[in-house]
Amino acid sequence: MTSIDNSHAAFSTKVFIDTNVVLECLGIDQLPWNEIDRVGPILVLVTPTVLKEVDSKKHHSRLADHARRFNRLIGQSVITGKNVVLRAESPSVELAVATCGRPDWSQLTDLDPDDPDSKVIAEVLSTQSSAGQGITFISHDIRPLAMARAHGIKVHHIGDNWLRPREQSEAEKKAARLLQRVAELEDKQPQFEISIEYATTEPIDIVRVRELTAQEKLDLIHRILDANPEPSQSDNALSSLSGFGGWPSTRDHSLSSRYDKYKNKAVPEFVDEYHRKLELMLDQVALTVKVANTGRVPAEALIIDITACGGWLNKKYIVGRPMGPRVPKPKIEPFPYIPPIYRIEPPSIVGRHEIEIAEAPKRSQHAAMHCEDFRHGTEFAYSMVAWLDPRDGDNFELTVTVTAANMPGETVRTFNIPKRIRDVEAADLVDYETFKLRTKAAFADVLKSAAETSNFDLIEWDDKVIE
Repeated sequence: MTSIDNSHAAFSTKVFIDTNVVLECLGIDQLPWNEIDRVGPILVLVTPTVLKEVDSKKHHSRLADHARRFNRLIGQSVITGKNVVLRAESPSVELAVATCGRPDWSQLTDLDPDDPDSKVIAEVLSTQSSAGQGITFISHDIRPLAMARAHGIKVHHIGDNWLRPREQSEAEKKAARLLQRVAELEDKQPQFEISIEYATTEPIDIVRVRELTAQEKLDLIHRILDANPEPSQSDNALSSLSGFGGWPSTRDHSLSSRYDKYKNKAVPEFVDEYHRKLELMLDQVALTVKVANTGRVPAEALIIDITACGGWLNKKYIVGRPMGPRVPKPKIEPFPYIPPIYRIEPPSIVGRHEIEIAEAPKRSQHAAMHCEDFRHGTEFAYSMVAWLDPRDGDNFELTVTVTAANMPGETVRTFNIPKRIRDVEAADLVDYETFKLRTKAAFADVLKSAAETSNFDLIEWDDKVIE
């Protein structure tokens, strides 16, 4: 093996660098060389293979600038034959091209002449003195360091502090530009935040009522009819006046036939669906859908679509009668019928910034709202009642889709509300003596308030009247 050039003998430390020191680290004049030798002077040597690998990156999308910068620097040494001063102060550092002999591959049987890492180590070995004093090989890669160490060369594994800050690839730069473009477009279109609220914890407890047997239905029909007998007409205060002075008869001759219809049709049909009517009353949950325009521009021609699955939606609580449909009452019309006078109301005008209910939920799986100009920074809240069907899956799914004329695509949010289904008997829920519910329904407080104020606008009666 040949020795190092005599002109390099003045340097206490000779450092051979791997290719990654040039391409992946800070500028070679900015590296912390004092980690190698605090006193110096230090000579940094570049082997032919490293020069070749750096030169091959002159057209690389990410590394071209670094390769060209180093080539300009090392070119001064190649042209003048003199070292390039990288650092004048202690420890002083100079850069030069290593003068390498031809590696004797017959003696380097553990190295592969076709492998770049092996070639670099072989070139280092072809320049070092037999004692190898003052020679250090540095790299960020473990493999070439292991090769050098195996051949008695001192090594230094450079830390991350030697590396340049991570650079973005062209793909990452392109993605960043696209994200910036998207952000610019979003600033010119509405942005929506969708949420729902309901006053209960998940999963929501609901009941699945077993259908009554034939005998249970028959017994219940008798109980309902006993609690709802045919109304008597003997107590009619005007009945004594009928037949006098042309006063019309006040007796309702249709009552018996209407009551027969009630007894033979309405009540049996009601009892047939008794288990489902109890589920209808007890498996309701009040919820509110909220849509906020969080963007910087108004939403033009806003459309809000709400779709339910695993149940349906209604505007109000549905309140039924566990004791059956209302019994028909006598129709008393002692005076000639005068049709009521209805006031014709002018059509309501929806303001430009107001929400119009295009399709209110009516025991349906869909609802829709429109707004001509939904201003930014505003929020719309729509309250309704969801019925969770205990016989349709383990989840109630609510999908809210929002779109506008001045935005591409749509904003969609799906909410999954898990159901905790409890199988019960009808008798567990209703006291057949009083026909009162044994458990508190979700609408109990609303019904109580309606009764106290005589305002029943917040409930919907699930009741049939025999006309």
